[in-house]
Amino acid sequence: MGAVSRGARAGEDDARRGNRFQFNDESDYRNADRGYRGEFGSREVDRQEYRRGFEAGYETGYRSIRPYDRPQPGGRYSIPGPGPNVPGRSGRAG
Repeated sequence: MGAVSRGARAGEDDARRGNRFQFNDESDYRNADRGYRGEFGSREVDRQEYRRGFEAGYETGYRSIRPYDRPQPGGRYSIPGPGPNVPGRSGRAG
Protein backbone atom coordinates (compact mmCIF):
# COMPACT_ATOMS: atom_id res chain seq x y z
CA MET A 1 0.00 0.00 0.00
CA GLY A 2 1.43 3.36 -1.01
CA ALA A 3 1.60 6.70 0.75
CA VAL A 4 -1.59 8.03 -0.86
CA SER A 5 -3.59 4.94 0.11
CA ARG A 6 -2.25 4.98 3.67
CA GLY A 7 -3.01 8.67 3.98
CA ALA A 8 -6.54 8.19 2.65
CA ARG A 9 -7.21 5.43 5.16
CA ALA A 10 -5.87 7.56 8.04
CA GLY A 11 -7.96 10.55 6.92
CA GLU A 12 -11.12 8.47 6.69
CA ASP A 13 -10.47 6.96 10.12
CA ASP A 14 -9.94 10.39 11.71
CA ALA A 15 -13.06 11.82 10.08
CA ARG A 16 -15.21 8.87 11.19
CA ARG A 17 -13.96 9.26 14.76
CA GLY A 18 -14.70 12.99 14.71
CA ASN A 19 -11.02 13.87 15.06
CA ARG A 20 -9.79 17.14 13.66
CA PHE A 21 -8.03 17.30 10.31
CA GLN A 22 -4.41 16.66 11.29
CA PHE A 23 -2.19 14.37 9.25
CA ASN A 24 1.13 15.22 10.90
CA ASP A 25 0.28 13.28 14.05
CA GLU A 26 0.09 9.99 12.12
CA SER A 27 3.08 7.69 12.63
CA ASP A 28 3.25 6.82 8.91
CA TYR A 29 3.57 10.52 8.10
CA ARG A 30 6.13 11.22 10.83
CA ASN A 31 8.33 8.23 10.00
CA ALA A 32 7.80 8.47 6.23
CA ASP A 33 10.16 5.62 5.43
CA ARG A 34 7.80 2.71 4.80
CA GLY A 35 9.07 0.74 1.84
CA TYR A 36 12.28 2.75 1.38
CA ARG A 37 15.11 0.93 -0.36
CA GLY A 38 18.62 2.25 -1.00
CA GLU A 39 18.25 2.12 -4.77
CA PHE A 40 15.56 4.84 -4.47
CA GLY A 41 18.31 7.38 -3.82
CA SER A 42 18.30 9.92 -1.02
CA ARG A 43 16.30 8.79 2.00
CA GLU A 44 15.36 12.40 2.78
CA VAL A 45 14.02 13.06 -0.74
CA ASP A 46 12.05 9.81 -0.55
CA ARG A 47 10.61 10.86 2.83
CA GLN A 48 9.53 14.23 1.43
CA GLU A 49 7.78 12.55 -1.49
CA TYR A 50 6.12 10.01 0.81
CA ARG A 51 4.83 12.81 3.03
CA ARG A 52 3.47 14.71 0.03
CA GLY A 53 1.56 11.63 -1.11
CA PHE A 54 0.35 10.84 2.40
CA GLU A 55 -0.91 14.39 2.91
CA ALA A 56 -2.80 14.37 -0.40
CA GLY A 57 -4.36 11.01 0.42
CA TYR A 58 -5.26 12.10 3.94
CA GLU A 59 -7.11 15.16 2.68
CA THR A 60 -8.99 13.12 0.08
CA GLY A 61 -9.96 10.51 2.66
CA TYR A 62 -10.97 13.01 5.32
CA ARG A 63 -13.03 15.11 2.90
CA SER A 64 -14.78 12.00 1.56
CA ILE A 65 -16.33 11.54 5.03
CA ARG A 66 -16.58 15.14 6.25
CA PRO A 67 -16.66 17.32 3.12
CA TYR A 68 -18.15 20.39 4.81
CA ASP A 69 -15.77 20.70 7.74
CA ARG A 70 -13.93 23.99 7.89
CA PRO A 71 -11.12 24.87 10.30
CA GLN A 72 -12.01 27.18 13.15
CA PRO A 73 -9.76 28.92 15.69
CA GLY A 74 -8.19 26.47 18.10
CA GLY A 75 -8.14 23.60 15.59
CA ARG A 76 -11.84 22.79 15.87
CA TYR A 77 -14.00 22.06 12.87
CA SER A 78 -17.60 22.90 12.20
CA ILE A 79 -20.15 22.22 9.50
CA PRO A 80 -21.74 25.28 7.85
CA GLY A 81 -25.47 25.84 8.04
CA PRO A 82 -27.87 25.10 5.19
CA GLY A 83 -27.08 26.72 1.89
CA PRO A 84 -27.87 26.22 -1.77
CA ASN A 85 -25.32 23.42 -2.14
CA VAL A 86 -25.72 21.93 1.34
CA PRO A 87 -29.30 20.72 1.65
CA GLY A 88 -30.45 19.61 5.08
CA ARG A 89 -27.31 20.40 7.06
CA SER A 90 -28.02 21.60 10.57
CA GLY A 91 -24.98 23.80 11.08
CA ARG A 92 -23.93 21.89 14.20
CA ALA A 93 -20.48 20.36 14.51
CA GLY A 94 -20.55 16.73 13.54
